[in-house]
Amino acid sequence: MRSGPLTASQQDRWLALYWRESAGGRKVRTSVRPVDPPLPVTVVTAALSRLVDRHEVLRTTFTLGEDGMPVQVVHPAAGFPVPFSVRAAPASDAPPLGGALTRAPLWHMELTARDGLVSALRVWYKHLVTDGAGLDEWYRQLFMVCRGEELPASVTQPLDRAAGKASGTPAAARGNTDPALGVPQSLVPAGRGAGRELTTTVALPGAEEQVDEVCRAAGVARPAVLKSVLGWFFCRYTGQDRVLFADVLAPRRAGDHGIDCVTTVAPVLFVLDEEAGFDEMCRRVQDAALRVLWDLRAGGAPARELRAQTVARRRVGGFSPVYFNFPRRSPLTGPGAGPKESTRSRVRVHTERTNILDDPLSPVCEVHFVGPELILRVTADTSVLPEDTAGRVGAAVLHLLDTMTAAPTAPVRTAALPFPALVFPSSGVRLAGASWVDQRSLSEAVASAPGAAASEVELRAGTVTARVRLRPGATVFDVHEHVLARLHERRDIVAPDCWFPLPEGPDDDGHDRPGWVARTPRDGWTPDAHRPVLAPVTPAEIALAEAVRVTHGHPVTDMALTYTEAGGTQLRAPAVAEELRARGWVGLRHAHVASPCTLRTVARDLAAATGRPPQAPSSHHSRRPARM
Repeated sequence: MRSGPLTASQQDRWLALYWRESAGGRKVRTSVRPVDPPLPVTVVTAALSRLVDRHEVLRTTFTLGEDGMPVQVVHPAAGFPVPFSVRAAPASDAPPLGGALTRAPLWHMELTARDGLVSALRVWYKHLVTDGAGLDEWYRQLFMVCRGEELPASVTQPLDRAAGKASGTPAAARGNTDPALGVPQSLVPAGRGAGRELTTTVALPGAEEQVDEVCRAAGVARPAVLKSVLGWFFCRYTGQDRVLFADVLAPRRAGDHGIDCVTTVAPVLFVLDEEAGFDEMCRRVQDAALRVLWDLRAGGAPARELRAQTVARRRVGGFSPVYFNFPRRSPLTGPGAGPKESTRSRVRVHTERTNILDDPLSPVCEVHFVGPELILRVTADTSVLPEDTAGRVGAAVLHLLDTMTAAPTAPVRTAALPFPALVFPSSGVRLAGASWVDQRSLSEAVASAPGAAASEVELRAGTVTARVRLRPGATVFDVHEHVLARLHERRDIVAPDCWFPLPEGPDDDGHDRPGWVARTPRDGWTPDAHRPVLAPVTPAEIALAEAVRVTHGHPVTDMALTYTEAGGTQLRAPAVAEELRARGWVGLRHAHVASPCTLRTVARDLAAATGRPPQAPSSHHSRRPARM
């Protein structure tokens, strides 16, 4: 039995899986492939068994190591139960699959067969196992075995990827920074209201030639041109000069015949420079993506850790980027799969209701080619991209491609959006510095603090200030802490930069009485300068501090810090949750470790596990054996 650390891709997928399942969620992916001509069940099942022997990821489960880090465990091929079923008709529901900390298989293959012949294959899987390109390779090798063909000699296993990543890490590459430091929390503010999710697919015949012409003029690859076009569109649409993309990268090297998931998501900042030429815009986009890819390969700080630091520093709830994917494979269905049109007058648009977004404020843009035809698939909530606007994305793309091919060195300012830009319906939503702030929503968050008797919020010159009148016994930090705890709920509020007293009214001498207790700075309270030091006192606080100490190896003495400020890492956060569970406490959520709420707030949200009293900290829990 082999075991070891996770690859970078596995780390991201494992974390997402752990927190989703901890919250009671369940997300299983599925893929269907026809088998034509049909093959005997015995041939397909024998081929599947051979691939289970060949690819360790199909025999891998996950657990926590003694150091609190996730570990992948590869089970021996001998005796490993191959998870498959044979049915006369496809099942409507996914079979039970394992999770982040279980031994059950994380995938299942369903064979649709009649009279002993398989006509279709369906794979149910967790994204932790494979990705789109890996799934294609899985099917390809399965059919090769069924046909009696020789498989590629070399296979890269996940454990080998992780070992190779750990060995040659240039120290100079570790200084990367988060591109989200200077962008709004989302493309549009969250205060616009919930809509419905739509996927708009636009087929643009003949666009391949134009894209390649721009590639030659700028000296870039296709993804740089396509992302530049989308970045330009979103900047024009929102009236902003920058967009935070989340690039879906699959850095699978040539000759790599593994089927495991290597996909990772990397933040890339697009900045619209009106005076730069179109060719220069594309080169900058490609350079930014290459720098991010270098950081990933060279061992730079993972994006999730940088993002947690940025969230704490900017005192926002999180970020909702635009996801960009230029997959190697093309879908088998959709508007681009039919006969190709040679005239651009036959641009086709198809819209359908979907339910795939993890974050309704993060649009997903998938671009690929089917022959000479460009297929653009945009999935977005209608509160972010209304249906009529989404349907005109194709016209905007064609307009910019026409402009770029006609004059590749012309300034970007020469291209205007061929339809009206977005107009925000709420006058209360404004940019304060680089952050969206809905003044009414923030006022409600401040007023809802138990310690606030009255309050006012003001946005001026990019600064967010608040005035508060405190209830007896409350402190300014109590109110500030309450706002921090509310940030993860929205993408249009921030914690105030500075707090001032709200006068209670004139005293006997006609002077305004201050609205908070003595010894609090009357000229303004700022979290960086005046935050108190709060030692762990309650049983839940002590248990949380001990759980962080045990899993991270350093003491926690200040509950006024966030999890990140206290030295906590995202990858070890599940170990903190499991350590708390071992001590009799439950309730730790992803928002507790990924948003700027304080450790004291986290401790208040914890609850004693049903049927067992919380245990006092002891050396018995200082190291637990890995669960396998």
